[in-house]
Amino acid sequence: TGLAASAAPAVDPDDLARLVAVAERRVASAEKALHANHPDIRVGDDVFAFREMGSRGGRRFDLLFPKPEWDVDETTEARTDAAFVRDFATRAPWVPTLVEPVLGKNDGKNDDDDDDDARASIESGTARCVGPPEPPRRHRSNAWWCDVSVVYSKPGAPAQDWHCDGRHLAGEARADYAGAGAAPPYAVCVFCPLIDLGEDVGFTRFWAGSHVADGLIGFGAAAEVLRGCVDGIVKRGGFVAYDYRTMHRGMGNSSSSGTTRPVLQFLYARSNYRETKNYGARSVFRPAT
Repeated sequence: TGLAASAAPAVDPDDLARLVAVAERRVASAEKALHANHPDIRVGDDVFAFREMGSRGGRRFDLLFPKPEWDVDETTEARTDAAFVRDFATRAPWVPTLVEPVLGKNDGKNDDDDDDDARASIESGTARCVGPPEPPRRHRSNAWWCDVSVVYSKPGAPAQDWHCDGRHLAGEARADYAGAGAAPPYAVCVFCPLIDLGEDVGFTRFWAGSHVADGLIGFGAAAEVLRGCVDGIVKRGGFVAYDYRTMHRGMGNSSSSGTTRPVLQFLYARSNYRETKNYGARSVFRPAT
């Protein structure tokens, strides 16, 4: 199906408490910078994309935790928080059970390191594989890299359209009419909510099995007709993991109590894959010029 989940909490309580705290600090810091440095942006109405942060439709936002190469624009506290998040991403409960079986282990030379295909440039409209990967984040001795962001939907955020974050890569195998033969995942995404999800605050709805066929893109409404929907309603500290090519949509937040829906997003990708969409080039922490 391209999906795996733990509806019950899976994250250690101490780790979860710290993840909640660092996510809250990251959001507060970025929103303060957004209003101070870019006052012309109508937050919640305008579409925007910064290096660290992008709007995802209405009152929904995607905010990356700092990467080492961004240190010049980050506070000491933000760098400390980011180091914790990066460490957690390597030892999260889904890593040995899901990420490593699919993408390999980051503990030595991989079988693919000398493969010509791993070094070849593979491009599609919005995603590509390139090689050799760029230091310092992607070393050839590592099977994968991970980016972590907090995706948060404020009350009043509408439901998204159906979409897939990762396209099928050019040159890789597609499934046949029986659904067999699709290329293995090049990336696995994990959503870990920081509050209990439900009908009021919302959740993410997935089209199970849609990762095998790029011909389904643009036909998301068929998921409900075909009864292919899986609702990712899990508890705080639980998770939903999916093939990056899987079609999904974030549901709206209709909370009457003013509750924001924060979800940590862990993107694990093959070391020779480079994300080329979803964010901009300017830093939200630098004044507009």
